[in-house]
Amino acid sequence: MEKDYIPFALAQLRISSSPAFPAIVLDDAAVIPVDAILPLAAQLGFALSEPDSLDGLLRNWDHNFHALAATVSALDDAERGKYFRSAVSSIDFFTVDNPIAAPRQILCQSTLSDGSIQPRLASTLVGPNGKVLVPPGSEGLWGEVKLGVVVSQPLHRATTQQAATAIAGYVTVSDYTDATQWTAGNALAAKQGPTLLAVGPYFLPAQFMLNQAGLDARLPVNGETCTGFEGSDIAPVAETLAALSHDIQFFPGDLLCLGPQIQSGNLELLGDGDIVEAAISGLGRQTTNTIRES
Repeated sequence: MEKDYIPFALAQLRISSSPAFPAIVLDDAAVIPVDAILPLAAQLGFALSEPDSLDGLLRNWDHNFHALAATVSALDDAERGKYFRSAVSSIDFFTVDNPIAAPRQILCQSTLSDGSIQPRLASTLVGPNGKVLVPPGSEGLWGEVKLGVVVSQPLHRATTQQAATAIAGYVTVSDYTDATQWTAGNALAAKQGPTLLAVGPYFLPAQFMLNQAGLDARLPVNGETCTGFEGSDIAPVAETLAALSHDIQFFPGDLLCLGPQIQSGNLELLGDGDIVEAAISGLGRQTTNTIRES
């Protein structure tokens, strides 16, 4: 964590059916829309780039992070922040959307097989409080919690140090698999259906992330923890990102989902009405439920 910065996260929020907008998440789940602090950022000499969405902010993340960090510090100042703190409200007044809504690329570790990295379609994404669909004819879904790594800049053939500086931040990911299709050997149908990748609720900038070894990831189902992992159970994130960059090119906003290998026999079969609350320390808690697709 950078010493002079007050920690914050980001979220995509909406009010009723309004378009989603980015907001800064402060302590105790208090939020302030990014739009509300634009004048303060300008006063500080930081004009935010593409502030209408988190995906937009990520396209110039190094600049935008420092602008947001300076603005959050100014909000805490009795004099400079006094005209803007009235825009702070409880997150309970809003609906929380997927913070990474439009990644150019999604790559996920195939933890049910050999641990290789496989692409995922953007159509698999759903928000942190969404409904996860069990396809017709399926016996049910397997759910895993994974660490989502969000890239901040173009990255190709990078060193580990270059990869480390190219990490914008982290999100919680719930990765679902159609158990029937997977058992039948149809990996496409098993992993690429709609709603099979839940993301959020918060995007935590990398500067505020705990040391990887201190991470704790859990996936309770109906109130009981079924699976999870600790940060030491997966390879160092920067090393994984650097190795992958020798095969592909990453772009700002790309999402990489990582987790330890697991046997499907250790996973509970999820069906209609199950409630899943995935959480990773510092990244907030999802509450999704699986429903049978009609």
